[in-house]
Amino acid sequence: MTSTQNTTIESDMFQKLVSSIKFEKINLLPILLPFIFLSSGILLLLSSGFLKSLLGGGIVENSIQSVQIDYSLSSYGALLIIGYLLSSTISVYYLVRKVSRHLHDSIVATTYFTKGLSVESLLSILESMVNKHSLPSPITSLLLNIVSSGITYPIILLLVEKAFIEHCILEEELLLKSKYSKQRTSVYIVLDVALIVLTLGAYGLYIAWRFTTSFNKHYELIHSTHPYPPEPRGTIQSTSTPSNTYSGSKYAYILLLLTPILSIIYTKLGSTIMPVIPAGSALIVSSILFSMRSENSWRKSGLALLLLYSIMIAGFTTGLLASSEVSSYTEIVRRELGSRIPSEDPVLQVVMIFTNNFIISILAVIPYIGLIPVAIGGYNAGVIMGYFTTIPESRTVALLTLVLPHTILEFTGYAILVVSSTLLFHDTKKFVKTVLTGASVLLLAGVVEVATIILL
Repeated sequence: MTSTQNTTIESDMFQKLVSSIKFEKINLLPILLPFIFLSSGILLLLSSGFLKSLLGGGIVENSIQSVQIDYSLSSYGALLIIGYLLSSTISVYYLVRKVSRHLHDSIVATTYFTKGLSVESLLSILESMVNKHSLPSPITSLLLNIVSSGITYPIILLLVEKAFIEHCILEEELLLKSKYSKQRTSVYIVLDVALIVLTLGAYGLYIAWRFTTSFNKHYELIHSTHPYPPEPRGTIQSTSTPSNTYSGSKYAYILLLLTPILSIIYTKLGSTIMPVIPAGSALIVSSILFSMRSENSWRKSGLALLLLYSIMIAGFTTGLLASSEVSSYTEIVRRELGSRIPSEDPVLQVVMIFTNNFIISILAVIPYIGLIPVAIGGYNAGVIMGYFTTIPESRTVALLTLVLPHTILEFTGYAILVVSSTLLFHDTKKFVKTVLTGASVLLLAGVVEVATIILL
């Protein structure tokens, strides 16, 4: 009798605890505001140089006005960047605290709603607890954001979103007997980071809206009836589609257009040789290839070749449109390249060209980030060729270099080595084979380049 009474008392206390929990929606503005400051600040800093060149134009009357506008825009831009640092520090604390609290309260409520139902329920609850504890604490997130000068804010937002979506899926399957949320994997996170980099923070506006929408939709589906459980909405549909797949080809075509267009925009705004173009593009290329991991390696290599060429074309566009700004840079690079092949011995030239290309490209075997230095090298090569295209006596050679056999072979070797990164932790034997194939293509490229030099 005493045992029964104790159980009843505990049940009543548990019910009161669950009833005392209040679930709330999340506010968009605190999550969105840092990206407004960031993208606006960067845009003003870039535009100041653009407007200065427009108003300056060699006209004395406009020169003072040009300097004043340039100074004002730069000052406002710097002020907005400071606003980003401050707002992102507050926002990251608000974000992590809000989500951590929601996960904690959801675990308590779901445990009460599903007590004694099944082992699957227990496993789902335990998995929700793992998601909760995989997040940094609000204070840790705040300190990380301060130390990193705001760099970690979008990354923490994406990691919080991933953990929260996994929590949503668990509760939907457990309580609604259906699935509404779409899984977000590391492939998607890398793609989001790349687009934030490429768009100078503007893409973060969409991410903030997307996360807030997902959070509030989850509230409506699961917690709007609290303290009563939601009504089941159907039978869980089996989903055999891999969670990390998306239309890689679609993003590839977007990238082919996006990188040259952004390069033109940033160049016109007064910023040349921006590392964000090749760095962001490299992350997108990696995410595309990882999404196609199960597909044929040669097809992936062909797509990687096409995408790497688009990065070089973006650099070519910059060199073509901003020849005066990049002239000193291209001369330095040209002297550096010339000093790498001091010997007239063809064999030694092949060895040196191959060694240089292989040392640069071997980093591409590192998943995701390894492609960044390769992409920067390809982008800079494009800048040089674009610059020399503006010089009449070197125009033909510069244009031909884009399509010469050794250029195509070099980029093919880079593409094969990039594809090998998708095999590093997946198929060791195939990984080694792919790396050796890429190295062989680079060696052939060196032979063809030296032969081209001798013939021309």
